[in-house]
Amino acid sequence: MFDVIVAGGGPAGLAVASALSGRGHSVAVLERTSYERPRPGETLDAETFPLLQALGAWGSLAAFVDNQVPHRAVRAAWGTDELEDKPSILHPLGEGRHVQRARFDETLATWAESAGVLVRKNAGRCVVTRRGEAFHVTAARGNDLESPYFVDASGRGAPASAKLRGRRWLGFDREVAIVAVAEPRGDPGFDLLLEASQQGWWYSVPQPDGTLIAALVTDGDLLLTGDRKALAATFVEALSKTIHTAARCEGLANHCPIRVVRADSGLLLPDAGVGWCAIGDAAMSTDPLAGNGVARALRSAIDAAARIDAHLRGTAPPDATPLLRSFADYLDRRASYYELETRWPDSPFWARRRPGAWRQIPINLPPTAMLRRDGKPSREALAPVEALVPPRVIASTLVEVRAATPAHAILSRLREAAPIGDRRLLVALQMLVGAGALAVV
Repeated sequence: MFDVIVAGGGPAGLAVASALSGRGHSVAVLERTSYERPRPGETLDAETFPLLQALGAWGSLAAFVDNQVPHRAVRAAWGTDELEDKPSILHPLGEGRHVQRARFDETLATWAESAGVLVRKNAGRCVVTRRGEAFHVTAARGNDLESPYFVDASGRGAPASAKLRGRRWLGFDREVAIVAVAEPRGDPGFDLLLEASQQGWWYSVPQPDGTLIAALVTDGDLLLTGDRKALAATFVEALSKTIHTAARCEGLANHCPIRVVRADSGLLLPDAGVGWCAIGDAAMSTDPLAGNGVARALRSAIDAAARIDAHLRGTAPPDATPLLRSFADYLDRRASYYELETRWPDSPFWARRRPGAWRQIPINLPPTAMLRRDGKPSREALAPVEALVPPRVIASTLVEVRAATPAHAILSRLREAAPIGDRRLLVALQMLVGAGALAVV
């Protein structure tokens, strides 16, 4: 039996395992793959490196990082067709790196093993159940393990802890990244290129092998139709409607291999319990536009390690930042960036991310007003409501309100499903009336 079992061998899982091993605890990490598949999150911003130093990992990773592609600037066509440059030299910590992400994670795993962590690769999907005071972790490949403490670092949706009672994943949108690898005809340079389009937004980053990763970030229900071949053709067609990304990816064929990866924002409720916690994207995932996924994962792991160590030693753990408050702050920051792009007011993708001045909207819906579902509103009509409340919560609410129901009762249901602030929920409820989804009876 180990002191701690971690599901997920990404930066968050490996960092928390190594930090706990350094405090004298026995730790096992179960990694689903053998790091053979490409992974998203190819850009490390400059704040990643001090965090690696704080963990003691920098000495083992410095040579790898130095051989990756310098991240010298962000070039963005956002809110305009013109590119705006933000050189990395303006960042107080300097430039970052564009990395082969799977190789980065594998190198981090090798360092974790040297720090005393058992890293079991190719374990397949892991499922954890509670048996008395211990957690039983079943891996698709390999022997089962038990420990008194479990850490879910399995990524968006926290799939490893899905069978733990009382926890649920609150997904806030349907965002995905559709990713392809291009072989540019010219020098791709060192820049991270962002370009907004009607369907979503594009990013492209160079890789150490000379290839270029290009991705369209959009909502799954807007573009994921048909088979893989059709998706590739749709991807190339959408690419052709860009300006700067199309020029950078000239020659990308519609038979290129396409990967679709989750990119949705969400959080686990709750993100911790007696003897367990979630970290990194398994606790809270954010839009890839933030560009700080690895740094955020490392910070999450460092903070969690201190709390887990205190728990295992029987002392009072330090307080954690309330996740709901952090998520609400994140939603406000995300909206501030998406509201800079106003060129496609009728695009569902953009409308779903621009809540407007919802804090200033007067609340004029009486608590006793009787509401009932009224027809099936269009995707475009519901898009602004989705900027405030997750689409699944909207859909379940509309199903439940087939009979006349008081507004205060509907609000109570919304609060239980998505505890993200009463004003946000009230404004969304009023907008559902205005969109014709609910009628006052």
